[in-house]
Amino acid sequence: MYPKLLTICLMVAVGATVWGQLATGIAGDKGDPAKIYESCIVKKIEKCESLVEMLQTSRSVTLRNYAIVQDQKAQFLDVQRDVLIDAMIHMQLEPKQYKIDHFLDQQFYRHLAK
Repeated sequence: MYPKLLTICLMVAVGATVWGQLATGIAGDKGDPAKIYESCIVKKIEKCESLVEMLQTSRSVTLRNYAIVQDQKAQFLDVQRDVLIDAMIHMQLEPKQYKIDHFLDQQFYRHLAK
């Protein structure tokens, strides 16, 4: 009986603490958008490099070509990192991973089309 009551009280206390942090904005604070954008770019570069490592030795010509494109994308993102961050700040792009990924891909393919 007592362990069950203790568990319920503990769950209520933890829930109240979390709710209090969310209500005051402590847990929901996103921080500096430039840092968020930069961390997303770094993750995207790491993902591209990982794909390059995995696919460059494939027997498939299509996969090797895809690895080349991913290598070009990683280089583009690394070289243009500051420009891309400034553009996202200027656009006030919402700091969500899927929106940032879409923007970065769009900028890369525009660069390739030139």
